[in-house]
Amino acid sequence: MEVLTVCDDHLEDLSVVNLATALGRVAKLLRKGTYGGAPRAVRQSIVNSQALKDVVYALADDAENLDGRSLSSTLWALAIMRVRPLKAVQQMMEACDKDLLTSASARDLSSIIWGLGSLYAHPGPQLDDVASELAARAQADPHSIAPQACSMALWGLGRLEHDPGPALDVLIDHAVEHAARYKPQALTNIGHCLALLKRPHAAFFAAAQQQLVERAPEFAGRDASNLLASMQRLGLRPDGAAVAAALGVVGPGMSARDVGVTMQALAEVGENVHSEDLYPMLQALESCLRPGGAGANVIDLAMVVWSVAVMGLDDAKLLGMCRKLIGRIMRAVERGTEPSEQSLRCLVQAQTLFRADGREDLDLPSPLREQAIGAWMTALERDVRPLERQVADILAEEALACETRASTLDGLLVVDVAIPRDVLGAEEGNVGERGIAIEVVPEAGVDAEGALVGSVRAKLRVMEYAGWSPATLLASDWAAAAGDDAARAQLLADALAPFGVEIDVEAFAEGDEDEEDEGEDSESDVDTTDIEV
Repeated sequence: MEVLTVCDDHLEDLSVVNLATALGRVAKLLRKGTYGGAPRAVRQSIVNSQALKDVVYALADDAENLDGRSLSSTLWALAIMRVRPLKAVQQMMEACDKDLLTSASARDLSSIIWGLGSLYAHPGPQLDDVASELAARAQADPHSIAPQACSMALWGLGRLEHDPGPALDVLIDHAVEHAARYKPQALTNIGHCLALLKRPHAAFFAAAQQQLVERAPEFAGRDASNLLASMQRLGLRPDGAAVAAALGVVGPGMSARDVGVTMQALAEVGENVHSEDLYPMLQALESCLRPGGAGANVIDLAMVVWSVAVMGLDDAKLLGMCRKLIGRIMRAVERGTEPSEQSLRCLVQAQTLFRADGREDLDLPSPLREQAIGAWMTALERDVRPLERQVADILAEEALACETRASTLDGLLVVDVAIPRDVLGAEEGNVGERGIAIEVVPEAGVDAEGALVGSVRAKLRVMEYAGWSPATLLASDWAAAAGDDAARAQLLADALAPFGVEIDVEAFAEGDEDEEDEGEDSESDVDTTDIEV
């Protein structure tokens, strides 16, 4: 505090370099908890002090004299102190010209991006300029960019959910080529960045998984779980060796959130997971739930229950834990906790799967069940489901459009397209007692051999339990055929052929030719809106 007070008293005599250095020094002391025995109280007094505000705005007012090192030190210090003077930050970044970027080292450039990400401050085009300068140096001399600098920059870009274009690809390629030099936490941070940016970079995740397998003892449980969680969010399936390595390091010391996301990722993998592999994570979760433990949110507990249901593991210890977690969630709701929509969705799906396995003893308590179903129905009404209209057009059954909307929520089962038996006119045998339920399968729902895995496989098991005959359509194939009625009719014909349902594909091909003959002004009546999965 004395450092800031002295700076505040001599603002006119100190240069921006001196002020930035002082600010960085204070931030380092705060980070290490050097100030007495109550760093939180001291941190709050410093953050709220007038001296800090005066120093920050003095730096902003004289921003044109900042060099790369001073700017990075200032942003880093503000991020460490959790101070967000966004107006001052904007002034500093507006002075970020070519000369400043040239004077900055690669570490300074990465610290600037990291600081902006930590502060949730998006300065506009200046951020792209900084990222481009760092990428240019990585291309010119890859060894001049330390792994920590690259990972810090990517973490900041991910936090801001900002894609700087080609510069991002250069930085990711650097991480792929030099993955062996990266610390485990740096690799998982980059994976998290790609998940936030919705960039399923296969080469990076292949390299990261290889490092997890080869350097498993160096990975903390949280690093391994975060890597799997990022892949799961992007719809990528981890390989068996990576899953085995992750299971070897997860366990005690994990937070409830780490346990939830890890089990969710493992459930989607659908292979190489056994009951005993999950025991260490259950022990970590129990530690969090004990009096004095770290605690857990409803979503964390709901993800664990959902994961056990999807895996279909008939293990007394796992099922007993699920029973305890459902009771704990119910008590939290009774105390006034409002579960998120994602939590309710996990619980509804879990109950459906448990019922399909004959585990009615794991039903949700009535009030919680009604709340979950109500939230799900509200989400369905809000959700646009174009596939139902597209399939109805191809089958040329007006009644189907109404029936599918009415059958979308079947008890606790959500069906993408439900085709009742009476609409099909199907005979006994191939078609289930209720009809055919078409499930749209994302790319991550199938393995390399084309077999269904994870939650998709579990859902089809529930469909059969509910009396439907499940048919599948790959979402990528259906979306690729947008605008081609004959191609979509062929996909639907292939999906329904095992059930004895025939579709005249040639009629759609002939219809397309007739429309082309009519001229460019003719419009197709078929809704070709892409599926959103």
